[in-house]
Amino acid sequence: MPSRHSLRLRLPLLISALLGLVLVAVSWAAYRQLERVLATAASERLSSVTLRVAGMFDESLDGMRGAARDLALSAPIVGLLTDPGGAPRAEVERVLEQARARMTQPAAIALWHRDGRRLIAVGPEASIAAAAPVPAPAGRTRRGPWIGPLVQGDSGVGYVIVAPVLAGMRDTVGFLVAHRPLRPTAIAQARSLIGADARIVVGNADGTLWSDLRERVGAPPRETQGTPAEYATADGVRQLGVVVPMRVVPWALWVQLPRASTMTAARPFLLGLIGIGLGFMVLGTVAAWVLIRRVTAPLVEVTRAAEDVARGDYARRVAVTRGDELGSLALSFNSMAAQVEASSRDLQAHATELESANRALARANDELRAGEERYRRLVEAAHEGICAVDPSGVITFVNARLAQMLGCDARAMPGRTLFDFMDADAAFEARTRFARQQRGFSETREVAFHRQDGSIVWTRESVSPLVDAAGAFAGALFMLSDVTEQRALEAQLLHAQKMEAVGQLAGGVAHDFNNLLTIVTSYSGLLLSELPDDAPARADVLEIRGAAERAAGLTRQLLAFSRQQVLDPRVLDLNDVVRDIERMLGRVLREDVRLDTVLAPALGRVYADPGQLEQVIVNLVVNARDAMPSGGALTLETADVHLSEEYGRLHPDVAPGPYVMLAVSDTGVGMDADTQARIFEPFFTTKGIGQGTGLGLSTVYGIVKQSGGHVWVYSEPGFGTTFKLYLPRASAPDAPHRRSDAESVVQPGSETILLVEDDEQVRVAARRILARAGFEVVEAANGAEALQLLAEPGTAIDLLLTDMVMPDMSGRELAGRFRALRPGMPIAYMSGYTEDTVVRQGGFEPGTVFIPKPFTPQMLTAKLRQALDGAVAPLHPAA
Repeated sequence: MPSRHSLRLRLPLLISALLGLVLVAVSWAAYRQLERVLATAASERLSSVTLRVAGMFDESLDGMRGAARDLALSAPIVGLLTDPGGAPRAEVERVLEQARARMTQPAAIALWHRDGRRLIAVGPEASIAAAAPVPAPAGRTRRGPWIGPLVQGDSGVGYVIVAPVLAGMRDTVGFLVAHRPLRPTAIAQARSLIGADARIVVGNADGTLWSDLRERVGAPPRETQGTPAEYATADGVRQLGVVVPMRVVPWALWVQLPRASTMTAARPFLLGLIGIGLGFMVLGTVAAWVLIRRVTAPLVEVTRAAEDVARGDYARRVAVTRGDELGSLALSFNSMAAQVEASSRDLQAHATELESANRALARANDELRAGEERYRRLVEAAHEGICAVDPSGVITFVNARLAQMLGCDARAMPGRTLFDFMDADAAFEARTRFARQQRGFSETREVAFHRQDGSIVWTRESVSPLVDAAGAFAGALFMLSDVTEQRALEAQLLHAQKMEAVGQLAGGVAHDFNNLLTIVTSYSGLLLSELPDDAPARADVLEIRGAAERAAGLTRQLLAFSRQQVLDPRVLDLNDVVRDIERMLGRVLREDVRLDTVLAPALGRVYADPGQLEQVIVNLVVNARDAMPSGGALTLETADVHLSEEYGRLHPDVAPGPYVMLAVSDTGVGMDADTQARIFEPFFTTKGIGQGTGLGLSTVYGIVKQSGGHVWVYSEPGFGTTFKLYLPRASAPDAPHRRSDAESVVQPGSETILLVEDDEQVRVAARRILARAGFEVVEAANGAEALQLLAEPGTAIDLLLTDMVMPDMSGRELAGRFRALRPGMPIAYMSGYTEDTVVRQGGFEPGTVFIPKPFTPQMLTAKLRQALDGAVAPLHPAA
């Protein structure tokens, strides 16, 4: 039980404590105000004095510049630089020594010719080495002297004064250079102005070097530039400092003053204020003690009565003996006790009812918490990202899946908006849609969000408005599904479809164009066989044939891209192909491009055309060379790899399994994403006009795809490019490689050839070539006419020469019927491209030759002679 005298003790102590707190608060506020006033005054004085000190430095250094200018214009120095015989060297050295002796704190003086030669130098060797001309400051004419920035030398921090030596006051013939240590005489005067504990530091205006006139020191804080600022040094001492630039030199002056020195005047004021406050506190405590003794006696009685009521004695009352406020307190207490007595009886009656209500409420709360927990588990387990926002778009709830999709912590997302994860344009559009949703609209669309790591995640966003019990808009519910991978797969599919469509177009163009080139090459070949070597027109015909051959090369590249050329594949070692072509690549590359090969041992075999692979490597190497105009490194690397199911899922055109990889890497300029998306398109090039056809990489793409492989490229601007070719690994043994000589000289023929060609001009040209070679030619414009000729009795046919692509009946169908009528007879196909009928439906029959258009007379007759003589190697169309 508390003592009856405890209030009498505590109240005086409480009043004393309150008086003490008031004293401390007033003293502290007054001191802080005085401190701010003193700090402001100190800052103004520091800024003013610093400017005055900087002016002292400027005056001193300006005088040094004038002395250097006068010395540079002296007759012996000018005479020595303008005319080597004009002034003796000893006289100039004497003049320089006298000038050095007159200068305050001299170090070294050197005389430099304008061509960079040092002619004379006086002073210590360390300073002479530092006495070299420095560039004139920006905006300063080179006819007047200038002072360079501070530099660190063997003898400490110094600077250089440069005075141009002028001939006739116009031409600069040399430079007078003085190297001086940093020993300003204004330091003592500056300290007398601002205080002995001030620190003065001089440094370069660009902040490269600072010195406190004794040694090199660290740079001042950035906030002191031009305006006084308060800061703490490394040892925790508060300082007041300012940095101002100098006018004459590219230097700056830093003056630093301890903050404590500015507060000296505040301490006596604070001590006097504390003494007065202590006096008032003692007087207040005594007065409170006297007053409380008169008040506490009735309060003690009320306290005892209150304690009795608290123990349950509701009939307890206090005797009223006074007519003042304490008597009123006793009356109020008696009235309160009567009300408490009545209320206690009511509370006991309601206690039972309240206990029953509490039990029912507890059961309802348990059911509500269980329902909320089930709902939260469902939302957190959802595969979609779920987000609820308020009417202003601020997130109020987000599940773990959405936080994972955006790369954020779910706990940090409430309070933000989904618009924060979009770029500016997308966020503006999304806010507009959200305004429509407030009017009751729901919609679904695809939206791109920026993850915390900078990557982009595409989502299918479904938004539904939320309304409150009154039907007013209360926010929206967002359901987000990650469709990033789906969009990537769709983009790859669209790219593959586009490349397939371009390939079909290229094949069709090549077919028609090759028919036209066949006419040119055939007739030019016939003309060359008739013209003597000294005929004037022979050179023109050779130019015509050369142009046709170059055009045929372009169509071959188009066919390679469209995968419509006949290949001659075999099982080979990719390392052997790289080694064979490595010597030839040395002639393709420049001397500033280094070629490295990293060949994997025991490399798996591939089934491909070695000549086409060589063309692929050459095309990639030439592209890499052109991407390194300043030279660099080119690396050819081979390795066995296994493309997984995951890789195949991300690249729908690639079948998982074992592959052999060929990588071509350069250290060139690289490519951006837009360029990479188009590099395999025919005729697309980043080179200038006349520097490329745009078919090199499209040829690479077509050859690798036709060989059953896959091309992958990675590049970044400024970091080079890597092309990786994946060819399916083959298990069959190596096969010998054949190279036919279609242009070799052949013997004339006398056999009968059935020529089937729907293009009349091509047919006429082929007939003339065959007739001139001695063959008997029977013509047909289509397959139906050819079959009629074969059906006639007595028709002697030794070989069928048919075009592959014809209306109504293809050359392949005609050959099938020909085999049924004339078993064992040789067949020759000719075509500008191989189309589906040969490439997609299997290989050629034994004894069959293929003659690509355009052809020369020598090629046509040589191929037919091979077929007639039975010297035909089996052909391999594209796999």
